[in-house]
Amino acid sequence: MVAGHRINTTAQNIMSSGEEEKSSAAPAPEGCNETKWVDAWIRWPEDENKGISGQETDGGDNDSDDEPFDPFAQDPKQIFSFSFALPDSIVTDKNSTIDIELHGYSDDSDQAWSSTGLTLWRAAEHLCNYLVAHYELLQDKRILELGVGLGLVGILAHQLCSLSNSNSSNSSYSSNVVVTDGDTDALAKLRHNVQRHKLNRNISCRQLLWGTQTTEQFLDQYNVEMKRPQSSPPQFDVLLASDIVYVDTILPPLFETIQTLLNKPNGIFVFAYCSRRQVPVTIGMVLKHATNAGFSYQLEEEVDGIFVYSFRWHVDNGGSS
Repeated sequence: MVAGHRINTTAQNIMSSGEEEKSSAAPAPEGCNETKWVDAWIRWPEDENKGISGQETDGGDNDSDDEPFDPFAQDPKQIFSFSFALPDSIVTDKNSTIDIELHGYSDDSDQAWSSTGLTLWRAAEHLCNYLVAHYELLQDKRILELGVGLGLVGILAHQLCSLSNSNSSNSSYSSNVVVTDGDTDALAKLRHNVQRHKLNRNISCRQLLWGTQTTEQFLDQYNVEMKRPQSSPPQFDVLLASDIVYVDTILPPLFETIQTLLNKPNGIFVFAYCSRRQVPVTIGMVLKHATNAGFSYQLEEEVDGIFVYSFRWHVDNGGSS
């Protein structure tokens, strides 16, 4: 396993003399109508119009001029830095690591309690390590990440594709990576992080609300915008996700989305799950929903209570899917 090295630093220590982080998030793709939504509305339905703190959400930055200044308050902003060592087969003279820096919030901040995608969770880093060690899964593929949050996995996948595709014999094909989240506060931070890394046009950030109908609309609109030939499969070859299940009510729409997005019969969904006592969703519940949705699964690895599973369309004994 090729492990990434993680450094957490508060934004207060990074920025010079109280300089605030400048907002430079890329806008939503032209023609995309996005719906205001934060994941707290599922975890705490009674707060559908407000964040956990009782304040209106506003893209993750809930600083208010009306609140008194507290010189002892801890800055909730946080910068997460990672460095992933590349396998020898894709190391170049210019690149031996993939370095990623993400702007977000600490996991105990009000912002992260309202929108869980505004911080970094453990399973994302483990999924990144798995993808580095198995980068061939991404080579020459159409890739989509669900519940991307700040963008760690999606940005890594994009950079792995850029390096591995340069060594691919199929030089006429270039991988595309789509990073999605339903939470509009998380999307704002995601777009800021993607833009900061100056990634090329083969990555895009889009809102995706789970469920059959919304996902079909998403897929149709995306393929029209990308001018996909009608002869090409409209779905994605690889789906990725980590730390995306916090309540059991999201499991049915999650697997409806996977059914709609995943190429049949050869697509693969790679999912990282972290066991937490305070989260009422077990890996057994996830696997049961996957089986009922028509997928077989395999445990790829388990490290420190974090599981990486792969899911594929189930094929019966007769060879049909």
